[in-house]
Amino acid sequence: MSRAIARYLLRDVVREEAKERTHH
Repeated sequence: MSRAIARYLLRDVVREEAKERTHH
């Protein structure tokens, strides 16, 4: 697994979490 890919995936997850937190 490439570091860039892991970073991208992590960023996506964080973004999704932030969306849920802000939405609620």
